[in-house]
Amino acid sequence: MSLTFSRRSFLKYTAVAAVAVAGSSLFTGCSKDDNKATRTEYGKITVLQAQSTLSGATYDASKGELTFDFSVKCGRGNPMRVEKSCFSVEITSTDDSGNETTKKYAPDFGNLRISEDLYNAQLKKDKTAEGTVTISGISSLGEKDVVTFLYQPDAYPYTEYGATWELTGEYILSNMAK
Repeated sequence: MSLTFSRRSFLKYTAVAAVAVAGSSLFTGCSKDDNKATRTEYGKITVLQAQSTLSGATYDASKGELTFDFSVKCGRGNPMRVEKSCFSVEITSTDDSGNETTKKYAPDFGNLRISEDLYNAQLKKDKTAEGTVTISGISSLGEKDVVTFLYQPDAYPYTEYGATWELTGEYILSNMAK
């Protein structure tokens, strides 16, 4: 086998590479705000044909609970599950020295629950499930805390796809219904 590379081969492979790079821009998706995989405010995110909406949150300091108002509409031909394992929440706090601590809230830890009306094992196409996701065991919610709410329509095998809201404690506290 010859290791020489002719000018003709070089130009041919360069053209193929250029077409591949140019063609990859076709797969970048829409730039509409509703389709962002991560939002820093309440709103809609569509991922894996699941249109999920985080419409608000309420913090109850006396109970140590943070409750999220959430809905999801199935856009798939096959049914989709909506259950506790689809959700997780993290709260990251930074102290005055700049040290970060993150507390995770997930069904495995027993500190995350969803309302019965949100749960749907077989959410069918064009149907919506709406309800609340509540995390408990919060000693406080500070204005500088970052709350990351994650919804994954398919925990397996598509763990890299999820709708994420990264909200500051200030945003949540200032947007609570009075």
